[in-house]
Amino acid sequence: MIKMKSYKTVLLIILFIYNCDEQSNIITNPISENNLIYNANYADFKSLNSGMEKYSVNLNWESYLGQDFISYEISDQDDNIIQTLTDQNLTTYSMDMELNDFKDVNFILTTDSESQNISTIRVFTKPVYGITNFTVTEYSNYNQLSWTQSEDDDINQLIIYRAELDPGSDLPLINEINGKPNPSIWSNLVELTSNISTYTDNNVLIEPDYYYIVESIDGNDGHIYSFMSSNISGAIDSGIIFGLNNNYTISLTSSESLNGEIFSNKTAFSWNQYAYDDFYEFEIWKSEEENFIIDGPESSLIATITDQSIANFEDYNDVGNNKTWYYKIRLYNIYGNYIDSETIECNTSL
Repeated sequence: MIKMKSYKTVLLIILFIYNCDEQSNIITNPISENNLIYNANYADFKSLNSGMEKYSVNLNWESYLGQDFISYEISDQDDNIIQTLTDQNLTTYSMDMELNDFKDVNFILTTDSESQNISTIRVFTKPVYGITNFTVTEYSNYNQLSWTQSEDDDINQLIIYRAELDPGSDLPLINEINGKPNPSIWSNLVELTSNISTYTDNNVLIEPDYYYIVESIDGNDGHIYSFMSSNISGAIDSGIIFGLNNNYTISLTSSESLNGEIFSNKTAFSWNQYAYDDFYEFEIWKSEEENFIIDGPESSLIATITDQSIANFEDYNDVGNNKTWYYKIRLYNIYGNYIDSETIECNTSL
């Protein structure tokens, strides 16, 4: 009787060990669990450096763990494939872009059974950072130009353009033609290396009013102009925002107030387009404080937009869940004058 009990005990132990070993060899796909479906929240498709580089952005995501994986695909807003990635363990991709470009990007997962657009985000690059603090000082027989060098470390060349106008003429516009200031107004005064921060214009007459702009050109031939400056004291300050003559104001509208949309991973808002020739750039400022001051310690500049046709923005930058953010836009014209929008409130969901 004692031996029979021992045999039964041994048999039960063997069956238990076998059963455990068999269970340990069963491969489960945690992504197929109801609480771990590979959706936008799980994939967490984003860019950690959007708006920080001039010609590329890094895309990041959480890897898919299923055995039925075939590929990740990155495509644009027209569904053109930018890149197909067949390494399941990849969680980042560096995507080339144009200067100060805005692009909607799709993240697609392809498995044995289907291709699914997991998430779409908007990414962007920054413009060339030009010279700043540009001033012109008039002397009896020359004009002295000075400026602060660009913060970009890949500026290869500076070009100074000059407009010579009759006294009392309207302020000139840049009016680019084939990528250069209008040659009927502007002449190429001099080409300099980027390490220079002063120039003396000795070829001046007493009568004309002189206006200057400095073009900064980087190693990829990307460029930007400085604000305009003049030897005539107060002339540039008189160049008010053209749109103000037509009662233009920057009116911001959040996606929440427009159509009731609140997102967990971004805020979104739009504004009325600025369609006047003196446009220079939009700056987008962000804060957690409702009454923040642009360029104050409680605010941060999150985007600079030099394409005046753009009239909307999506902020994915560490917005968090169930939070409130405040935004303002500053519009600059080519004379360095600006107007600010009112503050807009944007919320994120859980």
